[in-house]
Amino acid sequence: MKKKNILCGIVLICGLTACYDLDKAPKGVLSTASPFSSTGEMTNYLDQFYESGLRSQGFDAGGGNHIAGSDTRSDNLASSSVNTRLAGEMALSHATALSNYKAIRNLNYLLLNLDNTSEKGTAAYNQCVGEAYYFRAWYYYRMFVDYGELTWIDKPLDPNIEAMLLPRDSRTVVADHILDDLDKAISLLRERNNSASMRVHKDVARALKSEVALFEATWEKYHKAEGDEFYDKSVTDEKIRDYFTQAAAAAEEVMKRGVWKVYNTGNTGNDYRQLFQTTDLSNNSEVLWFKKYDGDKVGNNVNRYLNQGGGSIGVTASLVDDYLTIDGKPFVGEQRVEAKKVFGNELLPTVRDPRLAQTVCTPGQQLRPDDAAPFYVVPPLIGSSSYNQNMTGYSLLKHVQIDYTGSLDAEFKGATPAIQFRYADVLLNYAELWPNWTEQRMRKR
Repeated sequence: MKKKNILCGIVLICGLTACYDLDKAPKGVLSTASPFSSTGEMTNYLDQFYESGLRSQGFDAGGGNHIAGSDTRSDNLASSSVNTRLAGEMALSHATALSNYKAIRNLNYLLLNLDNTSEKGTAAYNQCVGEAYYFRAWYYYRMFVDYGELTWIDKPLDPNIEAMLLPRDSRTVVADHILDDLDKAISLLRERNNSASMRVHKDVARALKSEVALFEATWEKYHKAEGDEFYDKSVTDEKIRDYFTQAAAAAEEVMKRGVWKVYNTGNTGNDYRQLFQTTDLSNNSEVLWFKKYDGDKVGNNVNRYLNQGGGSIGVTASLVDDYLTIDGKPFVGEQRVEAKKVFGNELLPTVRDPRLAQTVCTPGQQLRPDDAAPFYVVPPLIGSSSYNQNMTGYSLLKHVQIDYTGSLDAEFKGATPAIQFRYADVLLNYAELWPNWTEQRMRKR
């Protein structure tokens, strides 16, 4: 009898213990009672922004809005359809189109509930908070480029019309908030020496800060000089100089680390193209951050539309002419006339900047690894499908994976990488701001 009672007691204790364990929330799973109580939970929540909070790679017939086709319908890349904005055919915007505010609300929700975690001050916690500030700055920046004045919202709003009827803030106010978020991100994010983690780090935030500050500095300076309606009427010359200074400081912080270098194996005829078509750039010295596509679970259509020289787009003659000659001079005069007499001669690396022949197809260029139609001869100007239609006579080579072993023609089976920031971008920002920045520094002396 005693043994029976003891056995029953053990079973009862085990049952109560099991019930106690059932009251515990699974680690890393978002809790509605006390959200973001662990960094695992925060990291899982932040993963959603690595889908929409970056530049995606891809291509559609006629271009699209992804990296490879981002210049479509501009003076660099012609398309089979017109630019509706330049043609005056763009419909008026409406609030539902500003989908970035949904992501911003989700980030504000995370930032509002930071006190729920017991891991404050840890490296993992700081990384999570830094990512939140970075992505909020990113979403606002993308809208800022398109719309200028915006309503800055830094907390979740109550779901009623009165609470959401907020006026727009000025360009300067929005720009300052974006830069402030990036400063917070820089102070919290981890320092990295490569992009292997594929997560945001300090130099990524610095690179974005240099871009944002340079964008707003030049926007305000040149629109103010024109006296048009597009600049912030309250902005001062001192404020514009401050934006140039912030852009320079952010770029210099990346440069002074001495970690990143322009990709160079010594093969000037292939290195540039190789950078933009390599699937895994984790240890590439030039790439600060990229999104990896595996061509299976996560793929894109770059190869599908461009590996036959078509895509219903075409590199413009004006862009081709913009590339300098091999000795660094403008491509003009008799040299230009003679080179254009034979198709492809003007693109040759013996005549022009070697990057041109790695951006635009030259005769004899391989586009596919198979034996069906591997070499480029002339641009496919006519055809029944977008795959073999070229709009200008210059076919885009950049981003095409010519040695790709995956599916060549299936939907979303390509693996062209989506480079977010390169060291070359930082250097270019610094070079562009240098004349303005040095001018203002000289004035102070």
